[in-house]
Amino acid sequence: RKVSDAEKVVTELSNSTALAVKLDVSRESDWMSLALLIKDTYSKLDVLVNNAGLFYQAPLEETSLETYQKLIQTNQVGIFLGIKYMLPLLKESKKASVINIGSISSFAPLDNTSVYAATKASAIAFSKALAVELGKYGIRVNILHPGGIHTDMGCQMESFLTCISAHR
Repeated sequence: RKVSDAEKVVTELSNSTALAVKLDVSRESDWMSLALLIKDTYSKLDVLVNNAGLFYQAPLEETSLETYQKLIQTNQVGIFLGIKYMLPLLKESKKASVINIGSISSFAPLDNTSVYAATKASAIAFSKALAVELGKYGIRVNILHPGGIHTDMGCQMESFLTCISAHR
């Protein structure tokens, strides 16, 4: 989430050609700029990981349209834009791979996570359809569904520790 953290990782990677770049996944212009940077620097892209996500936990009746649209912009539109603008670079690779990060909430949602679960579940259908659509170019598309992870976002989950302690 912080460019300074990414820059630190790049520094720690010896003999690396990695770059640290700030990107708002919901902004088309950010993806367009990143595509140009990657094309100019590397000419192709081997792996795209769509890992950005926003978590939200509240009853549906307490959820504003603005909140729902914010989750859609990050959890759905971010994946769409990333693949759309990286696709020409992925096609330049001999064996490219797209890895989308979903959520176990798509299959086993926590209480009051209907909005979050819906935005993450859409990534399943999108990933499956893209696997068919992009396979002809040698591009693999997969989706991972992690459970609760001890991160700043994971700690927002009310039921996180309860579910883990109940072994669910």
